[in-house]
Amino acid sequence: MVRKKRDFKNILGILLALAILLFYYFSNPSDTHDSGQGGNIPTFSEENFSAVQGDLVVSFIDVGQGDSILVEQGSSTMLIDCGTAQSAEQIIEFLESRSVQSLDHLVLTHPHEDHIGGAVAVVERFPVVQVHMPNKPHTTATYGNTLETLAAQNIAISAAQAGGSFQLGEALVEILGPVEIYSDLNNCSVVLRLSYGENSFLFTGDAEIQAEEDILRKRGKLKADLLKVSHHGSNTSSSQAFLDTVLPRIAVISCSADNEYGHPHPETIKKLQDMGTSIFRTDLQGTILAVSDGKEIKIFTGDSL
Repeated sequence: MVRKKRDFKNILGILLALAILLFYYFSNPSDTHDSGQGGNIPTFSEENFSAVQGDLVVSFIDVGQGDSILVEQGSSTMLIDCGTAQSAEQIIEFLESRSVQSLDHLVLTHPHEDHIGGAVAVVERFPVVQVHMPNKPHTTATYGNTLETLAAQNIAISAAQAGGSFQLGEALVEILGPVEIYSDLNNCSVVLRLSYGENSFLFTGDAEIQAEEDILRKRGKLKADLLKVSHHGSNTSSSQAFLDTVLPRIAVISCSADNEYGHPHPETIKKLQDMGTSIFRTDLQGTILAVSDGKEIKIFTGDSL
């Protein structure tokens, strides 16, 4: 009698285990995968870019060695940087895939070619209401052509500096940097903190340690759920003090595979890993979308392309 009871309990245990396995299988669809960096990450293909929707959608466009970030909140749009001239058509095609008709804000974080190279083509394709850029001129033809195009299009240019802010739909965008005008163009980067509901995003351009220190002194609290890692993951940015203040749960690095600069540098990756931050990289996963409902952020990657 005792043996029969034990056999019955064993059968119940097996059935329970099978039920748990079946539940896990059907609650984890095949179009997700484990990134090894913090959970199941939905993937998308080029054909269904437009299918990824949400209250706030932040798209880190894979432009190779450069930056270009589209932010959409409701019907309001902001583009942060335009990659290189070679990536301009790719950016335009991505914006069109997202049904972008115009840009409320275009932020050109600093005058380096890998951030403003595609600006002329973008501005000629999409109407732009307001441009934000640092009051730091540059001597390159790329910079001169950009200014000429903005003037020809009668687009208002705002000299971005710490302390300013503007609305992007229901999201608040605060300008944290540059705190001052530096001799180094990277440190003159426009640094933005976007807050939407309970979620926050920090966009840092190529700001380096000096600019980070000045922002910390002026602002203090910088906590953000998602950090766009500065300067493509260079070890001249992302100081430990800065990361300890931001405390990002998610980090996104924009860079090209096998780039000549060695970005992202191992030191920066280790700092983020030691903090338990989930790291996503355009050189490994292609275009990356972060979707927020104001409470949580979901990540969609393009490594299925």
